[in-house]
Amino acid sequence: MTERHDCDCLVVGGGPAGGALATILTSFGRSVVLVDDGRAKHAIAEETLVPGAARRIEACGLTQVFAEHHFFGVRRQGVIWNSDETAWRDNADHERGLKIERGVFDRALRAHVRELGATVLEGYRARKLPACGHGTVTVESDSGDPVEVEARAIVVATGRGRHSALFPAEVEAKGAATMTFAFNGKTEPPLDDATLIEAVPAGWLWWIPRRGGGTCVAAFVDAAELKDCGHDEIVRHAIANSRGARFEGDLGAPVYGANGTPRLLRPTGGIFVCGDAASIVDALSSQGVEKALASAEDTAHAIDTVLDHPELRPALLAHRHVWERRLWRAHLRQATSWYTSERRFVERPFWQTRQRPDWLASVLGRDTVLQAAAVESRTAVRRSARGFQPVDGMGIVGELTCIATIGSVPVDSLLQLVERPTTVEQAVNRAREQAALFTLTPKAVVDALQMLVDDGFVGAEEG
Repeated sequence: MTERHDCDCLVVGGGPAGGALATILTSFGRSVVLVDDGRAKHAIAEETLVPGAARRIEACGLTQVFAEHHFFGVRRQGVIWNSDETAWRDNADHERGLKIERGVFDRALRAHVRELGATVLEGYRARKLPACGHGTVTVESDSGDPVEVEARAIVVATGRGRHSALFPAEVEAKGAATMTFAFNGKTEPPLDDATLIEAVPAGWLWWIPRRGGGTCVAAFVDAAELKDCGHDEIVRHAIANSRGARFEGDLGAPVYGANGTPRLLRPTGGIFVCGDAASIVDALSSQGVEKALASAEDTAHAIDTVLDHPELRPALLAHRHVWERRLWRAHLRQATSWYTSERRFVERPFWQTRQRPDWLASVLGRDTVLQAAAVESRTAVRRSARGFQPVDGMGIVGELTCIATIGSVPVDSLLQLVERPTTVEQAVNRAREQAALFTLTPKAVVDALQMLVDDGFVGAEEG
């Protein structure tokens, strides 16, 4: 007889995003089934988190998991960027942040979820999910044993792998094509309690000590140059000529290789998507775990709401996509600022293709001409202490995107500023005449209009 489970939410994927999501939902009193195929969902064996991530960890209910495994950060951080010298920073205890072993962390997350009362099916894989985002799902073990799960909501949190068989989606935007390779070994000089980021002609390197001894280095290189010149010429040459550290003996084979291209997906069905499954950020701006936790927290509140108010599913899906898009763009902007600050290798392919991404909207100037896109009134959602509340919002005609405010500023009031072709300077002047906007500074108005341009609500052309 086939094993069967009924639950509020089926979470597919047991990495940081899926584990954190399941933790939050169980704390809300929701029944959860978490399915994990047992495969590693990380490119690098160990990752770091900044000290500020502690607030996110607490919000996700994971403080105990981190405390039990002593995921303490490093005492020194080094950077070799736009210079041949290493700039070192010594961290006080409160500045060390966290350093996690991904395999240990992921397993601890799943064990924590199980202790909280969720059903965890390890070594199982979902082959197909209902596009509507709820219903019966059959998952299978590696030996082919089926389990049926009846779920009122479904979330995919399977990391950066291919998801075309799990949920319908389109690639909305991509960064420069990147490949990532990780190697383990012992370095000279030793990096026992220090991390190092280093720009090299073929890309950049990230050195991080391993808890059990030795060091992991991840090489991030241009996919097109790798294809043209080969692995040895690009990856091995980059690591061999590092100024910051060297491996003792032969480099050996990479322990991991993966597509590290930043990309943003636009789901087109009723399934919620979380973590790297929704968007992959550039590793130079974030190694991914903190982003996964933030995505999980937002998704958990969306699921908690849709379980009680299924009529809000379209608005909640729209919110999730806008949330992922804004975070993705913010990370790509941060990474681009790093890439453009490195001037030693600007003629090399890796650095040429990362100077100004095509998707990055122009920064608004006073003479930039703005005009609102075709929009319509639609139900949006606004975050509350727990879950979301419905509010009157605006949506782009024919698209999923729907929002109510930019910060505390009503979107409809902002769109009235640019109903017809209008320069940024003219829009700022008009804002002084609107009751909902007159208290805003000119910079606040411009920042809000910039976000509307980024979200596609307003078109922009140089005047």
